[in-house]
Amino acid sequence: MDYLKIGKDIIERVSRSKGEEAEVYIRIFRAINVDISQQKLENFNTPESSGIGLRIFSKNRMGFAYTTGFDRESIDRLIQHTKSNTLSGTPDEWNSLPQVSRQEKSNKFLREDLYDEQLTKISVGIKIDKLIEMEKKALAFDKRIKRVFRTTYGDSQHEIFILNSKGLETGYTGTHCSCGLIAVAEGKMFLKKGSKEIQLGSDFAVKRKFRELHFNGLAENAARRAVSLLGAKRVRTQRATIVFEPLVVSSFLNFISRGLGADSVQKKKSPFAGKKGKRIANKIVNIVDDGTLRGGVATSPIDDEGIPKRRTVLVKDGILSTFLYDSHTARKDKVSSTGNAIRSSFKALPSVGITNFFLEKGKTRKEELIANTDKGLYAMEIMGMHTADPVSGDFSVGVSGLWIERGKFSFPVHGITIAGNVLDLLNSIDAIGDDLEFYGSLGSPTIRISNLLISGE
Repeated sequence: MDYLKIGKDIIERVSRSKGEEAEVYIRIFRAINVDISQQKLENFNTPESSGIGLRIFSKNRMGFAYTTGFDRESIDRLIQHTKSNTLSGTPDEWNSLPQVSRQEKSNKFLREDLYDEQLTKISVGIKIDKLIEMEKKALAFDKRIKRVFRTTYGDSQHEIFILNSKGLETGYTGTHCSCGLIAVAEGKMFLKKGSKEIQLGSDFAVKRKFRELHFNGLAENAARRAVSLLGAKRVRTQRATIVFEPLVVSSFLNFISRGLGADSVQKKKSPFAGKKGKRIANKIVNIVDDGTLRGGVATSPIDDEGIPKRRTVLVKDGILSTFLYDSHTARKDKVSSTGNAIRSSFKALPSVGITNFFLEKGKTRKEELIANTDKGLYAMEIMGMHTADPVSGDFSVGVSGLWIERGKFSFPVHGITIAGNVLDLLNSIDAIGDDLEFYGSLGSPTIRISNLLISGE
C-alpha cells in the first residue's frame, strides 16, 4: 500500500479549503508477545494496529480525528469529522501547524540503525526456545530458586509517515524487541517454624535488535537478585548513605522527566517550575534527553510532529538549562521545539514526552562507590514511586537491598522506607558511577546519595 500517496491525497483535499492547514500521521504496527511458564507456552498473541490521525488547523482552532480504514469511504469520513471538530474547537492562540516543512533537514540514520532485518526471519519457535532456556538458566543458578514466575518476550515493527500542508513528507521504519524474567527464591524463616521466606528477583531489557538481547545473562541476574535478598531484615530508623542501582535510579528519572516537560511546568505542576537557570542538583549532575543517540530505543530521525530529533542537555553541571518541548508548548514560551512530541498511537494527539532520557555517567567504578561507603544501604528495588507528588516532588517509597558495613555487603534488608524530596535528592548526589545502563528509554549509572532518611524499626 502506498501510504505516502494516501497522505498526500488527504493533504491536497483539505488544502482546497481556504485558511485550513492539515497534518497527517500514519502508523503501521505489528507485534508478537510470548509468555512462558514452567517450560510451557502460556500466552501468544500477535497484535496489529494501523491507522491515520488527521489534524486540521483553522483560525487558532484545531480539530482531530482518526480512522483505521484506508479506503476512500473511511478517508471521506475522517476528513468530514476532523473538519467538524475544527469548527467546534476552542480557540487557542498557540494552535497552529508545527513549523516544519520539506526544506527542514531531518537527522540522517541508516535504516539498519533503526530496523532489524533479521527479526522477521527468526521463527517464533526459536524465540520460544530462548525463553525456555532462560527459565532453565534461572532455575539452575541456585537450588533456592524454586520457580520462575514469568518469562516474557515481545517484538514489534512499525512504520511512521508524517505529512503536512507546508510540504513535509517524511517517515521511517523501526523495530524493537524485549525480554524479561521474574525468579522466585525460597528460604526458611527461623523466627516462624515451618514458614518460608519468599523473595523475587527480576531483570529485563529492551533493544532494537534481536542479537542485542542477552537472554541467559538476564535470567542469571534475576536469579542472583532473588537469592541475594534471602534472610533480609529491617534496620533502625536513621539517616544514612544510599547507593542506588541503575534500575532504581531509572524509576526516579521517570518521575523527574515528567517534571521537566514544558507542559507540566507551564501548568505549575512541576517541582522545577520557576527554576530555569538555577541550581537544582549537585554540580556533578548532568541530565540529557537525546533522540539521536546511536542504538537508543527511542532514537529516530523525527518526532511525532515531523520535527528533527536532537540532543537536549536539561541539567548541566547541576544547573537547570531548559525543558522538553513539543510545538504547542514551545510557542507558548517563544522557543523552538526540542523534538519531543510523542504520540502513543495514531488515535492520540501529540504531547511532550521523552526520547532517550538519562543521567550522564561519571568516572568512578561501581565497586569504588560501595568500597568508599562506611555504612549505608545498597538499594536494589523500590516500590511505590507512582505515589510521589508530581507538584512538590515529595516521595516516600519502600526499599529492598543490601546493608553496607565498612565498604562491604553485610546482610540483606527489606521492610524499610526512604522519604524526601526529589530536589534534595539531586543535590545530595555525591558520586556517580561509570556504568551507564539503559532500561528501555531511561538510563543511569550507579549513584550514591548522602544523608537520606531511612525509616525502619
